[in-house]
Amino acid sequence: MNALFSPDWLEATEYIKHEDEDYIYGYKDFTTSTSSYARYYKANIAPAAEDSSNTVSCWYVYKKATIEGKTFYPSLDALARYEEDINGSSSYSRYYTYTLDENGEYYVYIYSSDESLASHQAYDYEEYDGVDYIYYKKAMFSTLSVPDWFKNSPFKNYFGELLLANILNGNSNGLNNALDDLYNVLFSSEYEDACKKIDAVTGSVKIPSRVIDDFGLTEIVGTSDVKLGKAELALIKTSFNILKATIEYAQSYNLNSDLSFLKFNWADKDEAMKVFEKYLQYDASIDPLKNGFMSQRSPEKMAASKEHFASAVSDLIAAYDDILKNTTDYPTALTEVLKEYKVLREGAVQLQTAITNGGKFYIPETDGLPDSWPASGSLYIDLGKLFDASNFELKNFISCDKNNIPRIRNVYSKYIYNSNTDEEYFTVSEAKKYVYYDNNGEEVEISLPDSQLSAVDSTGKKTVDYLIDAYKNARFFDDDDGGYTLALKIEWHNLEKIFAGFDFASFMNDCGIEMMEHSASSSNAGYHFTHVPIGVLPGLYVYNFYHNGEIADDIKALIASK
Repeated sequence: MNALFSPDWLEATEYIKHEDEDYIYGYKDFTTSTSSYARYYKANIAPAAEDSSNTVSCWYVYKKATIEGKTFYPSLDALARYEEDINGSSSYSRYYTYTLDENGEYYVYIYSSDESLASHQAYDYEEYDGVDYIYYKKAMFSTLSVPDWFKNSPFKNYFGELLLANILNGNSNGLNNALDDLYNVLFSSEYEDACKKIDAVTGSVKIPSRVIDDFGLTEIVGTSDVKLGKAELALIKTSFNILKATIEYAQSYNLNSDLSFLKFNWADKDEAMKVFEKYLQYDASIDPLKNGFMSQRSPEKMAASKEHFASAVSDLIAAYDDILKNTTDYPTALTEVLKEYKVLREGAVQLQTAITNGGKFYIPETDGLPDSWPASGSLYIDLGKLFDASNFELKNFISCDKNNIPRIRNVYSKYIYNSNTDEEYFTVSEAKKYVYYDNNGEEVEISLPDSQLSAVDSTGKKTVDYLIDAYKNARFFDDDDGGYTLALKIEWHNLEKIFAGFDFASFMNDCGIEMMEHSASSSNAGYHFTHVPIGVLPGLYVYNFYHNGEIADDIKALIASK
């Protein structure tokens, strides 16, 4: 953790003050009214110990207050929460008794048909009002150090931003070293010694039934004494080996990339512009497609991950067999349940074989558990591909041209409302035209050579050139209610080939990511892709970066004009 976050992460004993913000609401003012809906009355109040027939909740009592320079009438409940944020405690009660008084300091909402109210002036509120305020609270994590380059940033008072700054400061070349440090700490020689001791266990320890009862576990393991032996310890070892194999899998990839250019005061516009202008020309050191990010870093770690995943499944099978072999040592409730799920053991054996041999692990396609685990079918995980690091290289996900340059496309994006399902969803489609409103408010439509920015028409003019001309004349870049913007094309065929038969597209659509299917003429026919809108300026910046400053002057001019 220290390697990943900060040298002070575990050693510090104080808590960071985390800046946060909230909104206190109420009414702008009250005015006299003869309406039957006017239910507010001026009154004096006194705290009450509990709710009763002659008390009112703090929700319905309003007091004039001036907060952040604004004067309005918040409820005492809102004032209580405001005081707790600012001071850590509140002087207000939960309930109050009240006495109607035209000279009273408070307004009380009374929903009652009491005829005595007729002798008192009724009021109604004018409109809602309120104000934002900033306060500090203690975060749940230990103090993080503030990097020198971050000390003048206002974000140093925000825990999330400070945490990111610490991660960046300690890992500006990437996460390889941090991941290695974490692995070495968790799986040291002591861990290996513990695993050897578990493998050598032959006896068991009896846990009395009264202990089981005291912990409320009788419904799970029954009312008899329980013996804790090798099988249970093997399950613990299995869980840690799964974690070990997962970290090894991540270690097999190169997670390093130069991030040092992000070490500046993010709130300083001048510093941000220096970084912005620095990368108006191509620099391979920060290009994840060229600097090896997510390429295979260690074949040995991938092999170790594969071995330990297989070993974890093997230990799980051995623990299952050991429990059923020694049924007298375990509660009947447990052994009977394990017998019912014998088919899962079949699945575990097939999983272990598929991991070891690089084969396919088939998933049952029936509702509920099958009578026997399938050895074929259309729904499976290709473990040979899963343990092949080349399948997760970035070039397999980011659509690139023959020069390994990401394809930036002009797209039309819009939220669609479906009146039949009462759902709203986001849709994106490639666009070979661009429609915008010029500075005179007139709608202008232009035709593009292609949706891809690098496409060229018969006159030698690129799509990006048409768009830059349009952006120079447009009143704004993006239309929040739906319009034309720039996007990256992301491919999913590699994941769909590994997890074959899974309804990956529906899952992603449910997550708000629109999936589109490649046409029959495509080399990836039947598989899916999606367009991820990144905005006009970021899209032009990425295009310019990979085309070595081709439109650098145009980008600077656009920034200056907008």
